Amino acid sequence: MAEGASERISINGCSINLAKGGSGPTMLYLHGAGGSKGWMPFMDQLSDRFTVLAPDHPGFGLSDTPEWLDNMNDLIFSISTCWNSSISGMPISLAIRWVGGSPPSSPSAAPDVSGR
Repeated sequence: MAEGASERISINGCSINLAKGGSGPTMLYLHGAGGSKGWMPFMDQLSDRFTVLAPDHPGFGLSDTPEWLDNMNDLIFSISTCWNSSISGMPISLAIRWVGGSPPSSPSAAPDVSGR
């Protein structure tokens, strides 16, 4: 599979870069605290079996830094909104790289994403 194509989506007025490639069930890849590294070789492998969505979080990579981004709850809001605007209602696999800090303590922090 060739490198994923980028598109722009808007989250609460913030322009977000979303890399997308492949076909099949949806997999949402969330980069860690080190930021987005663009479309990576492992995403090519995943895109053979999945439609891979890899957004740059607000303030990272090619995404804008919105005034409303102050803390982890704001980041969870943006992830939830990205899910709702891109793949709502579809089964989803989630791949997370969380380097530094702690991931959200519970999926219930974003019930519309986790289904809890």
